[in-house]
Amino acid sequence: FIQTVRAAKDLMHRVVIICLAFCGQRRAGDIHDWLEGWALRDNTAMIVFSLDLASDEAWDLSDLNTFHSLLSLTEQGYIDVWFGRPPHNTVSRARLSGVPGGPRPVRSREHFWGLSDLTSHEKARVVESNRLFIHFMSLCEAASVRGGGHGWEHPDDEGDQVSPSIWS
Repeated sequence: FIQTVRAAKDLMHRVVIICLAFCGQRRAGDIHDWLEGWALRDNTAMIVFSLDLASDEAWDLSDLNTFHSLLSLTEQGYIDVWFGRPPHNTVSRARLSGVPGGPRPVRSREHFWGLSDLTSHEKARVVESNRLFIHFMSLCEAASVRGGGHGWEHPDDEGDQVSPSIWS
């Protein structure tokens, strides 16, 4: 990955490097597929990488070494765009459904980074998700500060007092 990214930036022509985080397994019609099709149609030199544990264990963005490598590459201008959706498991509306036996809320609008009455298992999940949220925000910021871009998929902000939203 690192060699490919660095080599692409050493070419005589501009190559746009896009990283898709937390995108799951590759599938026909996904954003990776769409971006590659768009690049072909517009004759744009682009390389798209889908980074997800589902496809390769090396893409653990909670791992500080992995995160540092990606952040360094982005800060140095090797990665132009980040797009993704940090894990939704702790912000899912299913947690607010009140279904008996279902997962209970672990975040709220006022306490996006985690409720105070979490079990040790819930707290561990929230801490892990928080790390992924922060790492992803850092990668997005690093690309945008250098003139690149980022996109972030996250559930709509319901605007109520209960629903957790990164947008609030």
